[in-house]
Amino acid sequence: MYRIYSALIEIVAAAVFIIPIWCIYNKLCFHSWKRTIIYMVFGFYFTAVLALVGFPNIASLKIDFAVNIIPFLDMVSDFINACLNILLFVPFGFFLPILWDKFRNIKNIALMGFIVTSLNKIS
Repeated sequence: MYRIYSALIEIVAAAVFIIPIWCIYNKLCFHSWKRTIIYMVFGFYFTAVLALVGFPNIASLKIDFAVNIIPFLDMVSDFINACLNILLFVPFGFFLPILWDKFRNIKNIALMGFIVTSLNKIS
């Protein structure tokens, strides 16, 4: 529960700085309040994800070179955590095609989802 409160505090702190910057940027680039609000919601969502799962740190990087012969074994043993991780990254797949045209096909969305969740496992 503490991690959720911590994420909310970080979102509010980010909002204090990000909202004025995005409003100025909106005047220069987006020309649409709807698009600006979608970018802001995505920014707050991504801030919360980074606060909850952590950001990869090179100093504390630990890579396990073991071969996993039975894939998804940990997912079965910790089913609730696996479901929560999937739910955490579902909005990421919805935001990508809305914000960037490059991600309007399933291949690019799946590749980006794989990259982001792989970075989550490395940290």
